[in-house]
Amino acid sequence: MKRFFLISFLFFQAVLGFSQGTVVVSGLVRDQSDRQPLPYVTIILQREADNSFVTGTITLEDGFFKLEGISVGDYHVKVSFVGYEEQTLPLHVGRLSTFLDIGPIFLRESATELD
Repeated sequence: MKRFFLISFLFFQAVLGFSQGTVVVSGLVRDQSDRQPLPYVTIILQREADNSFVTGTITLEDGFFKLEGISVGDYHVKVSFVGYEEQTLPLHVGRLSTFLDIGPIFLRESATELD
C-alpha cells in the first residue's frame, strides 16, 4: 500500500512539473484617443537581460494578439505601428498560470510630420 502511494505521488509530481513549462501571453492594442482596436500592430518580445529577440507577432483585425510558448522569466514587450509612438513595456512571466493576459495597450498617434 505504501508503494502505491509513493508511486502515485511521484507520478503526480512529474505531471505537475511538465505542465508548468510555458505560458501563453495575450493582450489587446487600442488607439489612445478613440479607444478603437488597432489591427496589424507589430508585437516583439525581448529578454530583459540582453534585449535578445524571443518571438513576435502582429495583432489581428480586432487588435488582439497572442504569444505562445513563453518560458518563465523577465521580458520587454515592444509595440509599434506606423503613425504611432512605439511603446516598450516590462513583462514578468511567472509559474502561477499557463495563461497571462496583459490587458489593453494604448498607442498614441505620433506628432511627427513629413517635410
